[in-house]
This record gives sequence, structure tokens and C-alpha cells, in this order.
Amino acid sequence: MFVPIVQTPKVIKHQAYCKNYQNIGNYPSADTGLFECAAAVAGASECENSDNTFSWDPMNNGWCSCCTAGAADAAKKFVDTRDYECKIYKQDEDRVENAARAWNGQGFSGDSVEFEEGWFDIGRLGLIGNDKLSGLMVPEQLKVTLYQHSKAQGKAETFYGPYEHVAVPNWQRAVSGLRVEKNEKYVEPKKRSSYVQYSNYCVDKDNNDIHQTRWVEGAASLQKCQNDCDTKAQCGGIEWYESGWNGSKCHLMLTGWGAQKSVAGKVGAMWQDAQCYIRQELKNTCEAYTKFKNYCVNSKGQDIGQKKWKAGSVDLETCQLECTRHSECSAVEWYESKRGNAASGKRCLLILNGWGKNAAAGGQTAGKQYKDAMCYVQNDC
Repeated sequence: MFVPIVQTPKVIKHQAYCKNYQNIGNYPSADTGLFECAAAVAGASECENSDNTFSWDPMNNGWCSCCTAGAADAAKKFVDTRDYECKIYKQDEDRVENAARAWNGQGFSGDSVEFEEGWFDIGRLGLIGNDKLSGLMVPEQLKVTLYQHSKAQGKAETFYGPYEHVAVPNWQRAVSGLRVEKNEKYVEPKKRSSYVQYSNYCVDKDNNDIHQTRWVEGAASLQKCQNDCDTKAQCGGIEWYESGWNGSKCHLMLTGWGAQKSVAGKVGAMWQDAQCYIRQELKNTCEAYTKFKNYCVNSKGQDIGQKKWKAGSVDLETCQLECTRHSECSAVEWYESKRGNAASGKRCLLILNGWGKNAAAGGQTAGKQYKDAMCYVQNDC
């Protein structure tokens, strides 16, 4: 069970910086959340203000700065009364390098707060406030989980960096807490594949269009789309549509590294704002099987032959193990609803067509899902 440890965000656009905090002074009012900074004889605080003056903004959701009030009052220092280290940044350019950032106004406007790793419950969202979050930016090293209610209650959704959206879908004015953590999917730049950009959609060596797989998971940014391609051995490139096409900005070219590999952009009339990025080498490929919704198709989006496999119908893991044992098996089709038919082999179907033009390249994206079909394409990890 997740037990949140409350932390306080670092607020932007306010002066001063301090250390050596202590818990003294007046606590916030339960109604307004405001308080007055308290003074204590505890030695001079550490200030960035060149004139050693203090700054105090009582409307800053319960924060005050803690620099001394001047040479005459060098023995006094103002402290944060919430028992957290006070760290208020002077200007927007003092942003934390590795922190998520949120806004409470449309189009990255209004108040802005940066959140380093930690849990930020209702009352600790700084200037963003409860049920006011609109825009969100998450650097690629982090992930952010948004919560509908306090104490991690209600619905929740995790956004992996790199993520950027001026108005987070389904979360407008509905966030009462958030958690910032390291992104376990983050890969150092030196371990990533390199990509070469071409205008227009991706084609093979004969300038023919090849099958692309709509990849909503990578639509947050171009870098995220490329990162997701990197995790799949059969991904030879991506198509990126900044204005969006067919339900996503990101489309993966999961056609392998053979005759159907994407090699360049289409020579001819431009299709919308398509940009093709060709993957230059295999790096960071780690998934044994990549999951796709619907039945398996080849690189042209065509249905391909499959064979019922009784020995693999016990569970998905067994089905995939059976596929791995056969060198000509490129994928499995799995039907969870056929649980009662495990003995007949109707749950597990192997794609035993080798690794040529009829190898599985993904799931069918045209039309509705067939029953509860799921396609798992085997990678060379």
C-alpha cells in the first residue's frame, strides 16, 4: 500500500533563499492558509539578496522567505513555519533542472510551480492550488502520477517524461495531489539509437509506402516516440505528425530490418505534415514480446496464417514460451476469453510463417478489434 510522505514544492517567481530552518512562529490558519513569518535569534541566514534584505509574500500559500532584514538585524532570521527547508527562487530562470513543472492557467499561463521528486498532497501544491492544475511538463528522467483526491485516493494516471501538454486531457481542474518519481524507462542518450530525418511518410527501398502502427503511447513528444521505437527490435523508424493523423502524432514502423524496412521519406507529393525518422542502429531493445491490440498482421497490414497451439493454452506466458521454442514463430495471438477452451488450443495461436514478408509486424489497426484478440510480436532481445 502506498503511504505518501508529504513534501513541499519549490515555488517560482519569488525572492530569497534560506537554510538552517526551524519550526517556530505562527502556523497557517485552517481557513485561509496564511501566516506571518516569525523572527528568532539563531544567527544570520544565508541569503542571495545582495542587500541582505528579506522578502515576504503572505499570499504565497503559506510560504515566506527567510533572509535577514538588514545589517542591524543580522541576528534575526525569518523561517518557514512548516518544518521544511525554505527554498524560494528569485526568478523563473532559477528553475530546478530535474523537476516537473505545472501551471494553473491555460496555455502554460498563470502561476507555475516546480516539483522535484516526492509526494505533494492537497495543501502542498503551492500556487497551483487544489483542483486548478491545467498544464504539465515532465522531463524525461521523471514520471508524474496525478491523483483525483487527497491521500492518493480516487482515479490516478501516470505520465512518463518526456511529456508536455498545455491542458492535460481528463485532468483539467481535477488534481488534488501528485507524486514525482524517477522514470524507470529512462535511457541515457548515449544508449539510444540515432535517427535521420526525412520529409514525408516513410517508404522502403523501392519508394513504396509501408505499414505503420499507430502508437498513442508515444504521442506526448517526438523524443518519447523515438524512445518507444528503441524498445522494439522490429522498429526501423517512426512517422511523426505534429498536427496529428489517424488518432496519434506517433506511428511506429514495425516492419523489421529486411526488405520492408523504412529507409527514407516518400519522393513525391507531401502527405500532410508527415516526417519520417529512420532508425540507424539497434540500441536499447529490451522487450521479449511487444503487445498489440487486435489480431496479428504483416508489414502491409494484412492478416496472416496462425495455428492453434494446445500446449500453449494454459496461460499467456506458456504460449509465448512455445513460440520462443520455434525459430519460425514471429508472434502469438492470444484470446483470454477462450479460457474454457484451453484444452482445444483456442486461446493460444502461433504465427509460424518465418521472418520474411509474412512475419508478424503488429496488430491490425483498421476497424474494430476482433473479439478480444491480442497480438504479441517476438523481439530479438
